[in-house]
Amino acid sequence: MRQFSNDSEMGWSPGQSAPPETFDTEAAHAPCKLAQLLDLHDLGNMIQVASSAMSLLERRYSATSETQLELLFSGGREALQCASTLTRRLLDNGQLPYKDKALCTAAESVKRIARQASLLAPTGVQIETLIADVMENHTYDRVALDNALMNLVINAIHAVDGAGTIRLGAIIDIEGAAPLMRVFVEDDGKGIDDVAMRRLFAPGASSKEGGNGLGLVGVARFARAHGGEVAVTSRLGNGTCVSILLPSQPC
Repeated sequence: MRQFSNDSEMGWSPGQSAPPETFDTEAAHAPCKLAQLLDLHDLGNMIQVASSAMSLLERRYSATSETQLELLFSGGREALQCASTLTRRLLDNGQLPYKDKALCTAAESVKRIARQASLLAPTGVQIETLIADVMENHTYDRVALDNALMNLVINAIHAVDGAGTIRLGAIIDIEGAAPLMRVFVEDDGKGIDDVAMRRLFAPGASSKEGGNGLGLVGVARFARAHGGEVAVTSRLGNGTCVSILLPSQPC
């Protein structure tokens, strides 16, 4: 388990020794029910992206360049394709045959979700990407990775509160004994206090109005399914970074 902390920075990564206030997500919900709840949660996110794309298109059509139109259409189309896959999985009781799963690299997912993030973010929020030394031969479930990143992006948009910068990235982390793929979303928003940090991965714990706390549960579930973990660093008033750390050899 990787731990990040210093005098001015808080961090925690869910693993074998979870903080005392962190709930056991698998015990809180039966596995099948939890999987369906997470799919419904992510389905709502993708419908929100597609709806935002259509709204932007309606407002900006007369003054939109061909490049901007392409971005709006591609972002909306990708979100609807993901929503379609989630719907199929829900109809199949949370499962989807492996042969039907689309795969992608971490870099491809970061680029795709960055495009969709630009459709959701207010005009005062800048979306950036950082992709370096990515393991191109390692692929992941496209829908699962996209949804994990989108959940982090939506949290970041809430954290910056209308103005700030959100960066999505995929890099190789060589700090440990073995290299890891680090896929992350960071923001320069309000940060997370110590009480909220200890409950980050508890179902129902959310700082967003109307939030259900399932976003980070889904992120942690994705990481575990790939033999990885989630690490969070945050500094009050100076932002948060959530990293999905995946092994160099895919599970």
